[in-house]
Amino acid sequence: INPEMDNTLPASWAASTDNGTPGNINSAFQVLSSIEQNIVPSRSALGTAFPNPFNPAVTIPFQLAETGPGTINIYNILGQEVISFDLGELTAGKHIYTWQPSREYHISSGVFLIRMKTAHGSSVKKIIYLK
Repeated sequence: INPEMDNTLPASWAASTDNGTPGNINSAFQVLSSIEQNIVPSRSALGTAFPNPFNPAVTIPFQLAETGPGTINIYNILGQEVISFDLGELTAGKHIYTWQPSREYHISSGVFLIRMKTAHGSSVKKIIYLK
């Protein structure tokens, strides 16, 4: 509907009335007042990682209620930290982080836990990596 909207949400898409509009403004384009506002989430939290199970990469959506400090840590099933991502420089709002384990380490298939920790609490999600 609008290139400024989040393309991962079904509500961001609509069918054109004239058989598609590649390269042009979509005939279903709408300007919504909420799109024009800078919406700051009321709390920091992890979204649902996708795809899950994943290979070769997983997208981790998250939202921050305020700018840092904070981290996203990924742990294996034994509780060992695999990677840590510092959120200190990110502003409040919605963000995504893409993790590609094959590029960083020689990681086996298995269950991993994503933990986001900020000054206001923490959030944990489970993901599965399949080779």
